[in-house]
Amino acid sequence: MNLFSIFTFVSLIIPIFVGFKLGKDFFGIDFPIFFGLILQSILGAIILLYSSGYETKEKNKVSLGYFLFFLGLSGSFLSGKSIWLCIFWEVSSLGAFLVYAGQGYSPKAIKSIVALFLASSISMLFISAWVFLPDSNLSFGFLIIGLLIKSAFSILHVWYPEAYVGTPAHLSAAFSGLMINVPLLIFARYSMHWFNEINLTIYLIPIAGVGVFIGGISSFFTKDVKKSLAYSTIENSNFLWMFLFIASYWIRSENETQKNLSQCFYVLFFIMLLHHSFSKTFQFLSLGYICKISKSSIIDTCTGIGRTLNISPILLGIGTFSFCAIPGTLGFVAESTTLFLVSKAMDLSGDLQSLYILLAIIFAILGMILGSATHLRLYLPLVLSVPRNEQEKKITPDRYILSSLMILGFLIFLIPIFLLGFNFIIQCSLPVNSIFKPIAIGLNFQTPAYLMTWLNKILCISSFSFLFFFILTMFRFSHKISQRNIWDCGNEYRGSEVSIPASVISDPLYNSIGRYFVNKKGEPYIDDFLKGSIYNVLDMGKFWIHKVESGEISQYILFSALSFLFSLFFIIALKIYI
Repeated sequence: MNLFSIFTFVSLIIPIFVGFKLGKDFFGIDFPIFFGLILQSILGAIILLYSSGYETKEKNKVSLGYFLFFLGLSGSFLSGKSIWLCIFWEVSSLGAFLVYAGQGYSPKAIKSIVALFLASSISMLFISAWVFLPDSNLSFGFLIIGLLIKSAFSILHVWYPEAYVGTPAHLSAAFSGLMINVPLLIFARYSMHWFNEINLTIYLIPIAGVGVFIGGISSFFTKDVKKSLAYSTIENSNFLWMFLFIASYWIRSENETQKNLSQCFYVLFFIMLLHHSFSKTFQFLSLGYICKISKSSIIDTCTGIGRTLNISPILLGIGTFSFCAIPGTLGFVAESTTLFLVSKAMDLSGDLQSLYILLAIIFAILGMILGSATHLRLYLPLVLSVPRNEQEKKITPDRYILSSLMILGFLIFLIPIFLLGFNFIIQCSLPVNSIFKPIAIGLNFQTPAYLMTWLNKILCISSFSFLFFFILTMFRFSHKISQRNIWDCGNEYRGSEVSIPASVISDPLYNSIGRYFVNKKGEPYIDDFLKGSIYNVLDMGKFWIHKVESGEISQYILFSALSFLFSLFFIIALKIYI
C-alpha cells in the first residue's frame, strides 16, 4: 500500500469533521448527510484496501482518482444549495476517469466513461437550475429530475448498465455501493417536504415500482455478470426511491395510520440502504474478481472459476445469502421488514392515491423475487459449478483482496447485532449525554410500537442465527465429506458438463414471461427502444447541418423562427412557475 492510498484512507474521515465545523446538524435535519458520510468512510476504506491488491500498475493514479472520487461525493453531501454542489458533482466523475488508468482505456472502458460523464453532465444541468433558482415548485422539480437521472431511476436508467461494461471490480462497487446513494440522501435531506407540492409527483411511486420490476427481470435474464449486477442495482435503487416517495407522500397526512407508515418507510429506507450498500459492494468485489481471473464477464464463460480460487465458497456466497434473505444476514432484516410494511400498506382502504401505491407494490414484489433469483443464478455457475479446465491450478488472491472480502462479509452479519443493541438502547430510557440519543433524534425514531416490536423479533432471529452458524464453524461441528461423488449415478464422473449453466435457471421462464421484456441475448427491449430514440434525436443534428449547409434563405428563416418561438415558450414557462 503506497503513500497515496494512506492519504486517501485518512481523507475519508475528514469530511465528517468538516461537516461539524460547517455547523451541519448531523443529529437532526442533516442526518441523511451524516449517514452517507459514515457509509462512505467504511465502505470507501474497504474498497481502497481491495484496489491495493487488485491493481498491479498505475497505483498512484488509481489512489489519486479515488481521492478525487470520494472528495466529489463528500463535497456533494456538504455543499448544500450552492455552486459548489455542481463542481463537486463533476469532480467525482473526474476521479472515476483516473481510476480507469489502472487497467487502461480499452474500448469498453471508454464506453463506460462516456456513459458516466453523459449522465453526470445532464443531471448536473438540472441540479444547477435548482441551485440558481429561488425555492419553488419549479426549482425543486429540476432538482428531483437531476437526482433521478444520476440514480438510474426507472426509464432514466438506460445509461447505467453501460457504465459497468469496462469498469474494474472495485470501481463498480464504488458506483453501486456509494455513488448511487448520493442522490437518494440529498433528496431525503432537501426535497422530501416539497414532494406533495409538485404536481404529478404521485405518479413517481408506481413508476418506481415499474423500475424495480424492470431491474429485476433484466438482471435475471442478462448473460453478462456486470450488467446483471448493474440491473440489480437499478432494482434496489428504485426500491429505495419507492420507500422515500411513500414516506414523503404520507408525511403530512391527517390519517394517523398513513402518517405512522410514513415514519416506518423512512426508517426502512435507511435499513435497506445499509443492506444495499454493503451487500452490493460485496457482490461486485467478489464476482468482479472472478471475472478478472476468467478475463470475461459472460456468465457461462466464468463457469466454475470460483472453485479455482483459494477462497471459501461460503465467503463468496455471503452476498448471495444476504440478497436471498438468509437469516443472520443484513438482507434478511431489510427484506423481511419490507414485506412486513408492504402488508401493512396493503391493508389501507382505498382512495385513488392508495391504489397508486398498491400498484407500485405489486410490481416491486415481482421485481424483488426475480432479483433474489438473479443472485442464485450467478452464484451456482460461478462458484459451485465444476470449471471447464479442471487441470487449472488453485489461485490464491492477494491478501488485501481476501482481507477486504472477509471484513465486508463479517459486517454483513454483524450489523444486525449492532442494530439489535441500538434498538434496545433506543427503547430504554436514555440518559441525556448518551451518544445514541442524538442519533435516534436524527433518525426521527418516533416510530409506531408495531415496527419496534417487529424489528426486535427479526434482529433477534438474525443475531441468534449468526451466532449459531459461527459456533458451528468455530467448533467444526459440520460434516466433513471424505469421498465426494458428483452427480454421476455412481460413475464418479467429474466433467464440466455436470456444471450448472445460467440458462438452466433462466430459460424455463423465458418463454412464459421473459420474451415479452428481453430478447434472446438478455438485453431488455425497453433499453433498445430508449437507445434507438436517443440515436434518432442525435441524428437530428445531421439533418440540421444538412439543411443549414444548403444555403437556402428559407431554411435560415425557418430555423430562426423555431428558435425564437422555443426561447419565448421557455421564458413564459419560467415566468409562470417562478
